[in-house]
Amino acid sequence: MLLTKELTKRPDLAEIVYSLRDVEETPYALCRFLRSTKFDVPTLLQRLESMAPDFQLAREKDFFPNLSSVMNGAPLYAFLKFYPFLTSGHAKNGCPVNYFLVGQIQAPMIFSLVDMAGFEAFMWHQSVHTFRKHVQAQQNPDIVRMESITVLDLSGLTYAAASSQEAMDAVKLASKIGDYFPEVRPGRAFVFVATWSCIHI
Repeated sequence: MLLTKELTKRPDLAEIVYSLRDVEETPYALCRFLRSTKFDVPTLLQRLESMAPDFQLAREKDFFPNLSSVMNGAPLYAFLKFYPFLTSGHAKNGCPVNYFLVGQIQAPMIFSLVDMAGFEAFMWHQSVHTFRKHVQAQQNPDIVRMESITVLDLSGLTYAAASSQEAMDAVKLASKIGDYFPEVRPGRAFVFVATWSCIHI
């Protein structure tokens, strides 16, 4: 396969694709990334090339296993009050289930507790350490797909909150980290609740 041949030449790119190797077999990792570019290998390699520098920086920090050391002393429970993203339980297909209270995000408060680097460290920690822990906790050894299901609660979401510069910065950073984990981070399987709630201007 062309991709595996190229990854053999570029161990820095292989590290991105196989970052969950202790809970995911190689064929599934390859397919996750190939699906993200509709099996266009040159496009995928270009994407991995652009992602490599930031990935290596995070990898040098072991993807921030100890959040307290990078969150400016802010307790995690306080951070999660303003960025209410929690993982709890598994769906019938074994995927970890995330609950994201989008309408309760308070971006200005998030960045009053942590700087952008601290928020980025949280996203890396969630994507590697927290996700890996929840995959290992599911009881069915035959489940191999590395993906999650996210329940988005939109109640309380306002236009002002969603369009603020702080909110846009948070969304851009979360999306950027999510690109390193196609199908794993929220972006593939969503369940919307409170869709009757309008965005108030």
